[in-house]
Amino acid sequence: RIQHAAYVLRTCILSKAPQMIRDRKYHLKMHRSCLVGSEMVDWLIHQSPIVHSRSQAVDMWQALLEEGAISHVSQEHYFKDKYLFYRFSGDEDRTLIRPSDIEQNECEQQLTDVILTLAQVGPDAMLRMILRKPRHERTIDDLDIIYDELLHVKALSHLSSLVKRELSGVLIFEAHPFKGKVLFTQGDEGKSWYIILKGSVQCIVYGKGIVEIFHEGDDFGKLSLVNNSQRIA
Repeated sequence: RIQHAAYVLRTCILSKAPQMIRDRKYHLKMHRSCLVGSEMVDWLIHQSPIVHSRSQAVDMWQALLEEGAISHVSQEHYFKDKYLFYRFSGDEDRTLIRPSDIEQNECEQQLTDVILTLAQVGPDAMLRMILRKPRHERTIDDLDIIYDELLHVKALSHLSSLVKRELSGVLIFEAHPFKGKVLFTQGDEGKSWYIILKGSVQCIVYGKGIVEIFHEGDDFGKLSLVNNSQRIA
């Protein structure tokens, strides 16, 4: 879905604003077929009233970057509303060709739906990006975004606002896309408290097998962390 969204945006840019994608020289190095982050934000804002702010547009482009549909030319940055160079996947190694009239019409018709999709997934992509940042790189705005998300986490509902503010600075994001990943084993030192955003986790005890399955919104590992004790499962 995200890759198709990138195709639609790229086609619309090539048909309506082809000058945005071009070779650019910076610090004596040539970067092929790239766009400027701030210009990408400008363009997206002007495509639909759905995009009502620059920060929202940044979220939407970040969703594409997270999935590898676009990337920073030297892989150094997440998406920023700045004079930084990004390119669509594959553009470095191919010649840019103006889309056919059929392609243009098809993508124009799909543009609104694509923008709506990106507007829906953008905030979560930005949150994951912030949670991947080292703690010392998080800005005040980053901490506010994390805090706002924590207000909706069931596992933290009993905690005070002050504690949630403190957690905003130390939470990190872990992704485990493949089934069977072992997060920790029985007897390990309790160093982390997990909250499941998506998916499920099996709790296995030696000699008993699966004793519990945790799902989205559940948390586990807190007691071992607080008590500085070994994992019991």
